[in-house]
Amino acid sequence: MNLRRNGWLWVLLLAWACGDEATDDVGPNPDGGVDAGSLDSGASDSGPDGGTPDSGAPDGGLVDPGPFTWPLPTGPITITPHASWKNRLQLPDDPFIVDPAFQEVEGLRFVKFAVLLRDPSKIYFQDSHLYPFHYEFASERLDPFLGSSRTELDRISLHELDQELLLGAVVLPVDRTVEEIGVQLVRLDAYHPEMVRIVFEKVLESLDGPPGLRAFYMPTYEQQASAALWQSWLAARQVNVSSPARWITQDACYSVGWSLGRLVQVPGSEIEMAYASGALLPTDILLTDGVPAEVPYVAGILSLTPSTPNAHVAILAQSYGVPFAFPAEPTFQEQARALVGHDVLFAASPAYQGCRIELLDLQGNLRSEIRTELLAFKEVPPLPIRPKQRRGAISTSTDELSEVDLIYFGGKAVGYALLRDTIPDRSPPAIALSFDLWDDFLDQTLASTNGTLRAEIDRRLSVHQFPPDPRALADDLAVIRGLIKSEAQFSEAQKSAVLAALTSFTSSQRLRFRSSTNVEDTDTFTGAGLYDSETGCAADDQDQDTVGPSACNAAQPQERGVFRALQKVYASFYNDNAVRERLRLQIDEDQVGMAVLVHYSYPDVEELANGVATYTWNGFSGDLKMVTQLGAVSITNPEGTATPEVVNIYLNDLGIYPDLSQRSSLVQLGATVLEFPAEYEAFAELFRTVVNRYRVLHPELPRFTLDFEYKKTVAEGLVVKQVRRLPEASLEQDQPVYLWEQPAERCTFQGETADIFSNHRLKVRYRLTPRGSWLRDPDLATNLYADGELEYVAGATTAFVRGAPNQWAGASHTVDGDATVDTFTLGPDQHTLRTELTRLAREVDNPIRSAESMSMFHSVTYTTPVPAIEWDGLGTRTQEGVWLGTCPEQNVLGPENRRVNDVFTFGLVQLDTAYYFPRPPTGITAGYTAPLYQWDRTILTGLTSTPIELRGYWSQTYRPGHHNFSGEFIFDPWLEPGLAQSIKDELTTANIRWVYTDGGQLWALGLDGVLRQL
Repeated sequence: MNLRRNGWLWVLLLAWACGDEATDDVGPNPDGGVDAGSLDSGASDSGPDGGTPDSGAPDGGLVDPGPFTWPLPTGPITITPHASWKNRLQLPDDPFIVDPAFQEVEGLRFVKFAVLLRDPSKIYFQDSHLYPFHYEFASERLDPFLGSSRTELDRISLHELDQELLLGAVVLPVDRTVEEIGVQLVRLDAYHPEMVRIVFEKVLESLDGPPGLRAFYMPTYEQQASAALWQSWLAARQVNVSSPARWITQDACYSVGWSLGRLVQVPGSEIEMAYASGALLPTDILLTDGVPAEVPYVAGILSLTPSTPNAHVAILAQSYGVPFAFPAEPTFQEQARALVGHDVLFAASPAYQGCRIELLDLQGNLRSEIRTELLAFKEVPPLPIRPKQRRGAISTSTDELSEVDLIYFGGKAVGYALLRDTIPDRSPPAIALSFDLWDDFLDQTLASTNGTLRAEIDRRLSVHQFPPDPRALADDLAVIRGLIKSEAQFSEAQKSAVLAALTSFTSSQRLRFRSSTNVEDTDTFTGAGLYDSETGCAADDQDQDTVGPSACNAAQPQERGVFRALQKVYASFYNDNAVRERLRLQIDEDQVGMAVLVHYSYPDVEELANGVATYTWNGFSGDLKMVTQLGAVSITNPEGTATPEVVNIYLNDLGIYPDLSQRSSLVQLGATVLEFPAEYEAFAELFRTVVNRYRVLHPELPRFTLDFEYKKTVAEGLVVKQVRRLPEASLEQDQPVYLWEQPAERCTFQGETADIFSNHRLKVRYRLTPRGSWLRDPDLATNLYADGELEYVAGATTAFVRGAPNQWAGASHTVDGDATVDTFTLGPDQHTLRTELTRLAREVDNPIRSAESMSMFHSVTYTTPVPAIEWDGLGTRTQEGVWLGTCPEQNVLGPENRRVNDVFTFGLVQLDTAYYFPRPPTGITAGYTAPLYQWDRTILTGLTSTPIELRGYWSQTYRPGHHNFSGEFIFDPWLEPGLAQSIKDELTTANIRWVYTDGGQLWALGLDGVLRQL
C-alpha cells in the first residue's frame, strides 16, 4: 500500500527541477495530501487549515517560522543500481531493517536513508546490515560522493552551510504489535520546520506498510530544541513530534527502597525553588517530569521520564535508602498524578528483567499508630565518621596514601590512591591537599566581623537543625559561601606552600581541584554530587598580574588561578544540599572539613567519552554495569534528555562477557560510544584489578560494590579517575511486615500450573479483606482475614459463603511457617485456602503488603472421586488444587494483548473460541507459556438446535499447553448467565453438563457425572 501521496510535493519538486526557488506558498491538495485509509500521522484534523501551508502568515496563533527556500538547485541525478539500496521500504519487516542487539532492552529497529539535496525526489534506503553507517554507504554507493572521505562527508551532511546530503533513519519499536514508526533527520544544526515537513512527507510516501500505521517525527538529540519550538506548527501540518520513549515498556528502578509520605508534584526545573519555599519537604515523595543534576533530600523520587542509572542523584538515593524509579506505563503515571497531595507508600524493588514499582494510597486508610511504627523504621541514626585530624603537612602525593589517611586527606583522595596503587598507567599522577590547609584557612580573621571565618560560620550554622527552615538556611549559607570566595584570602605563606606542592605539574596546564572530605566517599556514605570541583591554572597566579586571558586556556578571557579554584571548592562545603545532609545525619561540623584532590584537567574538547560504572563482587564473580556517554556530556550530573549507553558485563575466572543493554542517543544508530566489545573489556579488566586489590584489603567483606568514574581522552586513551565503595543495605530479612486492610479479589489462575479439570471444577472468586496486622505469630494465631466472600461452582450453578474464613462451616485456622492455612467445608468436601506470606523483609523492601501481593492456593479433598482424563487415560481423583490470580475481567486490554481464535470441528459440532493473552515478556526468556488474560467469547454449534454463545468467567475455562503449542478447554453452558431454558432442556436431553477438548478429541461430562467421548 502506498502510505502517503502528496501532489503538492511533486509540484514543488517540479519547480526545483526547472531551476525555480520554490517557497512555502505552493498550494497543497485540498485534502492536505493524505489519501483515504492512508498512514495515520497521529494528528487531529482540527488544525486551523488541515495542514495547509499559508503565505507566511501566523497559523491559528502558531509562531511563523518564516519563508523557506530549498538550499540547492535541483535536477535528476542517476545513482548506479545496486542490491544494497532501494527507494521503497516494506514495513514492518523489510530485510534492510536492523534489529537491536540480543541483550538490548527497549532497543530500536532501524533502517538508514539518504536524500540528495540536488535531487530530493527519491529516498535511498540502505541495507543497514551491510552498511551500518551513513558515510560508508554514501562513499561507496551514491555516485556524486564516491570515494569521499569521512571528513568530507561530515562537512556536506552535518551542517547547514555547504549541506548537499541529508541523512536520516526510519526507527521502529521492537514490539511488532505496536504499528508505529519514527523518522529521524541527522544534522548538528537545527532544521527549518518546513524542510522537516518536506522530507518527512517524502519518506512516508516511500514506505509500504499496514493500514493504520502511525508515523512520528522523532528528532535526534541535536534537533530536539528546534522540534520543541516548532512542535505545534508541525502538528498543524500532520507532522507529530514524539520520541522513542513512547515505546518504552519497562519500568526502571535507579534506587530500591520504600518510603511513606505526602506525594508532591514539582517540575524538575522548580525543585530547588519548591524546597527553599517549604512547598517540598524532606518528608515528601517527589513526583517530577524530569530529574535535574541535583535534588535535595526527599523521601522518594518518582520520575515521569527516564533518568540515568549511575547519576549522582541515583547514587545518593541509594545511600539514603530511598526509592528512585521511572514507571513506564501511562496508566501508572496517570494514577500517580491522581494521588498528588495524598499520603502514599512508594516502593521500588528488583524484579525479573526489571523492577517492581508500588504506589499505595494510604490517605485515610492507615491507622495513625501503624504509620508511626512504620516511620520509625526510617529513622536515620547519626552517621559514623572518622573525625579529621592535622597531618603536619599541607600536601602529599596520592601514591603515598592508604585508607588510614582518610582522616588527613578525605575519602576521594584515598580512593584515588587505590587507583594509583593498582592501575597507575590508567590513573594520572595526583596530589592531595590536607585538612591542615582547610583549618588554617578557616582560622583567618575577617575584617568585616573582626572574628575568624570559623567563628562566623559556627555562629550562622548553630541556629539550624533538621529539618531546617529552608529559606533561613539558604540565606545563611549564601553569606558563608560569599565570605569564603570573596573576603577570605589565603596567606602568602599558604600560597607559597600550595604553589610549591603543585610544582609536580606543569604550571601552564589546567589542573582539576576536587572535593575530598571525610564525609564523602566512605564506606557508610558517598556524598555524591554534594560538593563542587573547579579548574585552576598555576601560571595565572605566577604571572604577577590579574589580567586575562588565562595562561592555560587562551579561550578564557579571565585568569583562572588555583586559589580562586580552591576557594570555590572550599565554598562548596557549604552548598545547601551538603549542609542539609550533615544536619540530617547529625554530623558534628567541628569533626569534618574539606581536603582537596588535584590532578590534570581533562578539557571537554579532549574527552571522547565519559562514564560511571558499578562493580559488584558477590564472592565468586562480578557484575559490572557501565553507563557511558559521548564526549563530555555528563553521566553523573545529567541535564537534558540524552540517553546514555548501558553495557552489562559478567566477569568470572573464565572470562569477561559484555552485553549491550541500551544505546546512546548521541551516536549514530548502530554505533557505540566505546568500541564494543574491546574497550568495554579493557575497562572491565582495569576495574577487576582494583576490585581484586580491594578484596585483599577487606577480606571481611563477602560482598561489596565499587563505583568508578572513567573517561576516554584523545591523549591518554582509557582513564579511571575515581573509585569509591557504595554503601549497601542489609540483605538480612529482619524487618517486620504489616498486612494492610485493603480488599482484594482473586480468581482461579488459568495457566499451566494446574490441569484443565482442576481449573474448571475449582473455579472460584474470592473477595477478601485482611484484618490489618503485623505478620507475627501472635497476630496470626486466630485469623488473617477480617471479612470475605467466596463464590464457587456448585453443580450447575455457583454458590456463596460469606464472612471471615475462620467462621465458615467446619473452619480451622493454623500457621505453617510463612503461610496461614484456612480449612473449611463446602457440602461434603473439605477445602483449604493456603495464603503464602512474606513475614519478614529486608530494610529496602516494602513493609506494607496487601492481599494482592500474597500467593494463594485453593485445594480440595473430595469425599466422592471425580472423573478426569489422566496421562494414561480416563480415571478419577480425590484431590485437586489451583493457584489464584487476577480475575480476567479486571485485566485491561491494550494493543499488546494478542487475540487468539481457535476453531475446533468434530462432525456437526463446532467450538469457536476467542480469548486474549497477556503482553509477552521483553528481554531474554527461556521460553514462555502465556496464561489466559481475558475471554472474548465462545460459540458452540451443533450441541443444540441453535448456537450457544458464552462470554462469562464461569462458563469458559482454559489451560495452556507448554509454550502454548496446544491448549485445553472446558465449556460449561449451564454456568453462563441468562442461558435460555430451551437450551437447558436440550442439554438435559443430550445429557451434557460441559464439554472438554484438547483440539484432537471432544468429551462431554454428563448430568450423571460420567465423562464420555463424543
